[in-house]
Parts: sequence; C-alpha cells; structure tokens
Amino acid sequence: MSRWFHSSILAFCLVWVCPLALLAQGVPPAETSPPTSTEKTTPEGPQLPVLVVNVASIDRVLTDVSYMFDTAERPDMMELVTGYIANQIGDLKGMDRKKPFGLMLFLAPGLPPTPTPITYIPVEGIEDLMKIVEKSPIKPRKVDGDPNRYELVGRRGTFHVLLKNGYAYITNDSNKYMLDAELPEPSAIAEPMAARHDLGVSVMIRNIPLVIRNVLLVFLRQNFETQLQQRDQEPDAAYKVRRASGMSTVELIEQVMTQVDQFQFGIDASQERKNVEIELLLDATPDSELAKHTKNMAGRKSYFFPLFDDAQPLTISASWKMDKRERKATLALVEAMQIGLEKSLLERQAPEIQPLFDSMKATAEQGDMDFCVQFQPVGDRRFAIVGGVRVLGGESFGKGLEQLLTAVQGREELDKVEINAATHADIRFHRLVAKNIPEQEKRTYGGTPGVYLGASPQTVWFAVGADEAMSQLGKSIDATLEGNKSQPGGGTAYPFQMILHTAPWLEIPTDNDRELARQDFARKALTKTSDSIRISVQPTDTGTRSKVTIDEGFVKLIGLLLARQFDESQL
Repeated sequence: MSRWFHSSILAFCLVWVCPLALLAQGVPPAETSPPTSTEKTTPEGPQLPVLVVNVASIDRVLTDVSYMFDTAERPDMMELVTGYIANQIGDLKGMDRKKPFGLMLFLAPGLPPTPTPITYIPVEGIEDLMKIVEKSPIKPRKVDGDPNRYELVGRRGTFHVLLKNGYAYITNDSNKYMLDAELPEPSAIAEPMAARHDLGVSVMIRNIPLVIRNVLLVFLRQNFETQLQQRDQEPDAAYKVRRASGMSTVELIEQVMTQVDQFQFGIDASQERKNVEIELLLDATPDSELAKHTKNMAGRKSYFFPLFDDAQPLTISASWKMDKRERKATLALVEAMQIGLEKSLLERQAPEIQPLFDSMKATAEQGDMDFCVQFQPVGDRRFAIVGGVRVLGGESFGKGLEQLLTAVQGREELDKVEINAATHADIRFHRLVAKNIPEQEKRTYGGTPGVYLGASPQTVWFAVGADEAMSQLGKSIDATLEGNKSQPGGGTAYPFQMILHTAPWLEIPTDNDRELARQDFARKALTKTSDSIRISVQPTDTGTRSKVTIDEGFVKLIGLLLARQFDESQL
C-alpha cells in the first residue's frame, strides 16, 4: 500500500486519536522530556489535571470517518481504513473500542511547574493489547510482584503502565512516580466530555495553583511592559495603537487567569444532523467581574436585526456591552487614529474634523457596540458590501466626516472624492474611489468599486461596490427602518452571529485557471442547500457559549480531497 495512504489516511483516522497506534509505530505516547534518574516524591492528595484531551471512542471516530467517505460517495476508502486496522494493528483487540481515551496533563509542584502528561486507554484484555504492542519496536514486560504494572521498553526510553479502573495509565520514565499518586478516574472526566463531543479539550484553569498563576502574570506583564516602550523613530500614532493592543492583551490574559474556571472545546460530527458542530464554552469564576459581564451580554438586541437572514452570502452582526478593558482599548485606538490623521492634515483643518472623533470617543466611552456587515449579490456574479454601525452623536460624525473627505480631496492615492454623491432617507452620502484597484476586485464588484459613507443621527452607514452599491445600501437602510418600526422588540439577542454561504463565492469571476479548477472541484460538494458556516456567541448561566455549525457539504469536501489525493498517489 502506498506511502501516502499510511501518512494521510492513518494519520487522519488513527494516529491523532489513538495512543495505541502511536505505540504500534514505535513512537511513545505522552513523552515530553528524556528520562531522568532523579527520584521524585509522589504528591499527596487527589491530583487535579489542568488539561484533558479526550476522544469519545475508537468506534465513534470510525463512525465519523465512515460518514465522511459515505457522503463523498467513496465507501472504498473506508474499506482501506478498516482493513489497515484489522491487518496491521490487530483490530485493536484488547482495547475497549466503545469507551473514551485521551490524555491528562498535571502540573508538578515547583517553579516553574513541570507539565506531567498521562495517557489513559480503556482496556478489556491487557494480554491481547500487549500482543499488538510486541509487534512494534516497543517491547512490553510485566513488573515483578505487581500484576497491574507493565513496562514498555523502546529505543527512546521506558514507559510505565498502570492498570486501574478498567484503564491503562501510561507515562514516561521521568514521570512514573505519578502512577503512585491519587489519580482521577478517567471515566469521571472523560465520559461527560464524550457524551457531548467526539473530540473534547478541557483547560481547567481553576486547577492551576494561584501562586503559579500570579508568578506567570507578573512575568508576562514585565515582559510586555519592556516590549511596549516607544521605539526609535516610531510615529506616535503607531506607538499608541501598538501599546493599546498590547496592554489590552495583557489585561485579557489577567482576566482569563484570575476570573475563568475552565475552557471547554469540542467537535462533534453527526450524520443525523448532517453537520459538524464546534463549541467553545467559557465558565467564569462565580461572582467575578467577568461573570457579571457575560450575564449583562444577554438581551442586547441589534438595531440591524431586520438584515440578518439566510439569503445573503455573508452576514456578520454583533451587539454587546463592552467591558472596561474593551472600552479602554477602543478609546486608545480612536485617539491614535486622530493623532495620525491630524499629522497628515493642515493645522487649520484639525479642528474641523474634531466632531468626527468626538462622536467616536463618546461611543467608545458608552461601550455599546452594535454593527452589521453584509456581502450581497447585486446581479449576475456581481457583489457589494453594505453595513452600518450605531454611534452616539451621528450628526457630529457626519459633519466631521464631510470635513475630513473635503480635506483629503486631491490626495495622490485617491482617484476621486465626491462630496454629497447620493442621498437616501435624508442621509447624505459621500463617495471615495482609490487608484490602482486590482482587476480581481473589479470583477468581484462588477466594475470599479467605490466606498460610500454617510451618517444619520445614530448610525453610520457604508457600502463598497460599483454603481449598484448605493442602491443596495438604500434597500438595507429601508429594511432596517421598517423592521424596527414594525417590530420594535424584534430580533434575537446574540452578542455575535455570522452566516457564511460559500456557494455564491464560487461564482466570483476569475481568469486564473487554477482558481477555476478549485471552484469546479468545490462545487461537487458545496451546493446551495449544504454550503453554510454559522457562528454564534451566547451567554450562559456561567459564562459564554460560542458555536460553529458547518454544513455537510464541507464533510463531503474533505472526503473528496482525501480520496483524490489517494487516487493520485496510485498513478
């Protein structure tokens, strides 16, 4: 069988999810450091993992792989996979194929703490399992005097196995002392994860000792402070943006390390649902500022809810109350933008654009974020981008915007700046056209694209596109006004949501032969009824839940790509 088949199909189906397969290939599981002769003391009390990587079961994985190849109409590929398992690794006999398996990571005491990984594998027949291992470069042997202990001796060191609670705990020579500690039962952690996800990862920040978290935060802050000093000849605006971004990152890390109990990440494929779901769950520490903030995220409905539908190639909508860190970072970015613009204008022009930044600063200080962006078709294989952002003092924003665009007229990078180029719903719109626009962008928009900008008392509207863009924006404005008038309490309260339909993107014109070939191949899987990626963020009782739902068309696409690569390897 081809080398590609071993490296791709086996890696995809087995190696990344099966420590036993790693053993069969002569690669020891959970190895992070070379063996050491230094004796370590067995830690006292229950040991709590800081990280768990869990796979629901071998059978669940194989069911998902079968689903993928069935959807791609290539069941022969699954026959190759099952044949390899049966013929090369003994059909995994001795391993309980219906139970979860994975890895737990502990932190050994000390500064810096030492990561200590332990692999867990469900066992229903240890003798059968060891017969499979014997066929690899790793040789198993029983430990004298303890029927529940084995050693796996290989070229890269010795690994130790403890049989307990129906599982084999496996770790390397330098961490063997952990097998004498009070380890958690894998089923207590793994089975709840397996009930929800095929593949799950849990990061348990609450199990990291507070002293370690504090030391890490001091180190990170000192390191960031050193790197965030203003560099020689660095413009003030660029420095302010870099520092604001860096400090926001530091504060975010501090927030996570001190106010988050755990993160849970999971992937679950379902032939019944005909999709793949990816989840990220954040559980905040009870009564923390983060917990209060996530609860306040609920119930904030977007002004732009009438635009959110399934008809467009792309819709992105967000509506939430920014916390102190986000408001501070946004305000710093606005101030940096103002510094940069004022330096490029004449001294007398700076006060004229001040109302623009007064509106932006007031919006950042209030902290209400509400915007929507859409990619819309405007004709046969022609598109436009339209959207809006809610602001405080939109009239001031509009005045400052007009003064700014007047000031930049004649700039060499701009082909055209039209003041009052269009009017809709009593909103005056201005138009900018750049020079040297790439041909691909012209094909996407159906002509030379321009940017339309206008402001109502509470909303900044914008569009990007050719001649039809302004008309398309007008329809979106009308739909938003009418929707809020007829349904003042309408809409669903999502802090963030996105719908991407990929089939329309495959119709974007191109003169690149390779791109045309990729589009033709993707059309085999991504149809109008199975081409979407949906993302949403919602508050929960304990934090937030972010969810990505991927249509079955992408499952089929991956199956087709793997099958094509295998077919090409056989030529």
